[in-house]
Amino acid sequence: MSAAKKILLADDDKEDRAIFEEMLEDLGSAGLTHYAIDGEDALAFLRTCATFPSLIILDLNMPRLNGKETLHAIRKDARFASIPVYIYSTSLNPIERDE
Repeated sequence: MSAAKKILLADDDKEDRAIFEEMLEDLGSAGLTHYAIDGEDALAFLRTCATFPSLIILDLNMPRLNGKETLHAIRKDARFASIPVYIYSTSLNPIERDE
């Protein structure tokens, strides 16, 4: 594997994933991302991948496991403790934003 940093993006919205991929292409970093469709899929990937990602990005609102639930599960596993995790949302709800 190259020294390039890998990213795990969990988002159930196909258009949001496409926007993210386009941004990475513009930065010359296309192909460095594994996409998960929800929190369950993201955790399954983490538990089976040979090399952990350098960054995890979670959508707040996803089916099965949302971003907060997925973050809690990630933080419970010592193997993933050092991986930075960011949660984002398009929600305008101030309570969700503050959490």
